[in-house]
Amino acid sequence: MTSALRSIKKYLRPFKVFYQRRKNRVKRSPINKNNIKILFVVQRIECFNSSLSVYLRMIKDDSFDVTVLSLPKFLQFSADRSNKFALESLNDIFKFCESLPGNHKTINSYNHLMKSYIKIEEYSFDYIFVNIPYEEQYPEEVNIKRLNKIGRICYLPYGYNSTKNSYLFEVTNPIPSLNFFDTYYAINKKSYGELLIKRMWVSQLLSRNKPLRNMGYPRFDLLDNASDRKGLRTLLWLPRWETSLDIGHEQSTFLAFKEDIVSFAEMNPAIEVIIRPHPLMFENHIKAGKISREELEHYFNRINSIPNISFDKNDSYEKTLDRADLILSDFTGLLVEMFVMGKKVAYTGEKGDLKKEFYPMIDSFYEAKTWEQFLEVFQQLSMGVDNKKQKRDAAIKKFWTFNVSNAAVHIVDDIKRRCDAND
Repeated sequence: MTSALRSIKKYLRPFKVFYQRRKNRVKRSPINKNNIKILFVVQRIECFNSSLSVYLRMIKDDSFDVTVLSLPKFLQFSADRSNKFALESLNDIFKFCESLPGNHKTINSYNHLMKSYIKIEEYSFDYIFVNIPYEEQYPEEVNIKRLNKIGRICYLPYGYNSTKNSYLFEVTNPIPSLNFFDTYYAINKKSYGELLIKRMWVSQLLSRNKPLRNMGYPRFDLLDNASDRKGLRTLLWLPRWETSLDIGHEQSTFLAFKEDIVSFAEMNPAIEVIIRPHPLMFENHIKAGKISREELEHYFNRINSIPNISFDKNDSYEKTLDRADLILSDFTGLLVEMFVMGKKVAYTGEKGDLKKEFYPMIDSFYEAKTWEQFLEVFQQLSMGVDNKKQKRDAAIKKFWTFNVSNAAVHIVDDIKRRCDAND
């Protein structure tokens, strides 16, 4: 395809989105604003944090009737494409849904006795909140197209995209799913602008109910600021999943640092070391032939034999972030969250991979591209010398100039306004 044709295709894309969105539009029943029926969809527990503060606000409001639907995890690296979902994962996911606070109903998407999925068409909701934008990661019986028929889909992104990589934008904003989202809540005003230009300006201009909104990133509602915490008792390591540079980010440091981190724990028994790898890391490393299952099993056994080092067992990561006094991190969507919390971060990645508005964030991190650099950072911080604190405080203040706080308040109020207008 020539560059001219690519440019034309990009220009026409927002028109295509508008046309398809109109085609997918479903006639809705009037909304009872005193009994607004809400469905939250949970598939990956760690991703539900993007909806959690909205959920917590709604269950305290008598205007809302809240239901939570559990879906099985998608098997990203399954060789058997006819078996794409881990049905056994539903037990833990359904228990998580049941354990959520407040008065709510819970639906399990799969009936183990009947060995079949529920008929989602038998349900009806006013608004449905999802965090996963990938159509292929939903079971066919409960996919985005079917969900669209039973309620207005509201998308709250599962990650905060700070990278300038255009490939990642395309991957995380797939048009087939976008065409079914009644509302897309952008993470910040710069993301809003990018989505507007590349996807949504025609729909935003011609639709009565504006589909793109900037009301903040709900995950930030869950975070506590820890910038003034003293001492260095807990180290958290966050290795990413990639084993190549194919999509423009650094490789995982797991293979490079995995022995060093164990030796560090043995030499520093007073420091608690927590390892929280990306959920896809182990399977991707095995698939890529970088490590075998037997080697991983040996590594797990070694970790288990040392009292002050462990793999994180928390379903939700924010508790682990809160415990950490120092974070050794590869590139991750959690960078912004640990930054907002005021955490001391030793970063293994490259500044140039991120959008320019995030350069102050990276400048407030310590550089740790090698293990030796990390040890220098640790020794400095362990002596109480934190040379990056002023930069962190200033960068956080600047960050809030293009981000909206109290996202759940704005989103819930937005839903109520829409109900008043019957949108």
